[in-house]
Amino acid sequence: MAELRLVCCGVSAEWFGSETLSIDTGGARTAAELLDLLTRRFPDFAGHRNSVVLAAGDRVLADGASLDRLDELALIPPVSGG
Repeated sequence: MAELRLVCCGVSAEWFGSETLSIDTGGARTAAELLDLLTRRFPDFAGHRNSVVLAAGDRVLADGASLDRLDELALIPPVSGG
């Protein structure tokens, strides 16, 4: 069982009820698997699954990116600005 710290940026903190979460990855090995797991565990997030990205450090993770050796991720919702 692996655990990650998830930093919820912007509006995503509302979906999860916190700005940071400690998440049991439940065997998820890729970014896509973790997002699917979050969708099942947090119903308020389900409708946003396809509009967010996960980032580790200064890189955005592709769906197939491995979670091995990662201990903290940021969940980044869509942003707009002007």
